[in-house]
Amino acid sequence: MEGFFLGPTETSMWPPVDIYETEDKVVFEMDVPGTDPADISVKIFRELLVIEGKRKEIAEESRALNYFCIERVSHGFRRVLTMPVTANIITGNATYDNGVLKIVFDKITSRMLQIPVKRA
Repeated sequence: MEGFFLGPTETSMWPPVDIYETEDKVVFEMDVPGTDPADISVKIFRELLVIEGKRKEIAEESRALNYFCIERVSHGFRRVLTMPVTANIITGNATYDNGVLKIVFDKITSRMLQIPVKRA
């Protein structure tokens, strides 16, 4: 995958993320206010959940204003998180509401599966 190098220096602790489970789901919630959902990418690579995004630049007309302070900067983010072994990665669903990105996976059932043995 082009541009898909993962390493300890390529991720940060921002934005903050909560990871929890319910009886039948594994849930990731991340605060990303001011980010357009179209600018957020959610990918799975092996056992890793990769979340990337970027907040928009300050509008051109706003740059002409005489600011005293600018703290709300545009910037990109990238979080690389290890998926819990109970998460079924095939069932992922991501939603964005009021600045919170929520990614939900079904949990893998704990039932043991029987694999039939056939004659060759």
